[in-house]
Amino acid sequence: LGGTPYANDFFGGDVSGALSNWPVLDYGHILSRLQPVTAAPGDIVTPTGWINDPTNAAFALYNFSARNKIAAGYGQANLDFKIGSIAFSGYAGVHYEHTDQLINAQSRQVGPGGSIVYVPQQFRQTYSNWLPSAYLTAELTEKLVLRGAYYEAFVRPQPRNLTPSTTVSTNSTGYAIQYGGSDLKPYSAKSQDLSLEWYNRPGGLFAVAGYRKVIRNLISPETRLSRLCPADASAFGLGQLTTIGTTCYSNLLVNGQPAIVTASGSFNQPNPITVTGLELTAQQNLDFLPGLLRNLGGQVNYSYTKISGTNADGTKAVLPGVSKNNVNLIGYYESPLIGLRV
Repeated sequence: LGGTPYANDFFGGDVSGALSNWPVLDYGHILSRLQPVTAAPGDIVTPTGWINDPTNAAFALYNFSARNKIAAGYGQANLDFKIGSIAFSGYAGVHYEHTDQLINAQSRQVGPGGSIVYVPQQFRQTYSNWLPSAYLTAELTEKLVLRGAYYEAFVRPQPRNLTPSTTVSTNSTGYAIQYGGSDLKPYSAKSQDLSLEWYNRPGGLFAVAGYRKVIRNLISPETRLSRLCPADASAFGLGQLTTIGTTCYSNLLVNGQPAIVTASGSFNQPNPITVTGLELTAQQNLDFLPGLLRNLGGQVNYSYTKISGTNADGTKAVLPGVSKNNVNLIGYYESPLIGLRV
């Protein structure tokens, strides 16, 4: 253990008793204790000095590189005008991205005499995205504001999901297939927001907002039966597969029983998923109270979210981490000398 070189003057030395640093691992010292490694016959030593066992299916699964060449352009116009007595302001613009993706990998093949050999392989993919956006505010009165927005966005797959190699491993009851994802595409969303805000007094707000988001090509865990339990799995060396209940069986035997085959991977959902919601917000300062109590205030926020759509297997779509009902309560104390929030 050692100290980090980036934090040696905590709080500028103005707070007595505060730690001046914190312990961190000395990576160089750890490497000096673990390397050089001893390579067995057939092992491969990586450029960073570690051993890769080419007979292990994970060798092909994790040894790949993914490179994105991105060309991007932006354009935006600011808006500021009046219609009658109502003042409008905002912006409208567009963002364009063109992506050339190249994945270099090692394809695991069985060579002469049953030996395992790895052949370099490349996967290419090109895609372009136009992403318009617009935001507009209308000051209906001095205290009443209407806001609207439209915007589009996209998210590239996580690099780990792009591993191009499909691997088959064994376990105590059968086999496990892990599919590669070199063909994964980004997922995209089109969003609309609309809100009405009433600023009833200094530091006070009542607001209602509605929102809608349509998500396409969402990257999800594999659920298609044709991939989870393909009838002909001879390409994986697993023979013929059959689904009984929710379990996939092979005609190969393990310990005298039909082998159980499990499969995992990621794919782009073919069905769109729509997220709609309503949000209510209230915030008030309690500066009408006497003395120190006038610095108190609070905020309450409630949102209702509905998810519509179906997965590829016909089940109802869900989004991890998105709740139907959300409530936030915040109490605060704000003065020129101190600010507290609960």
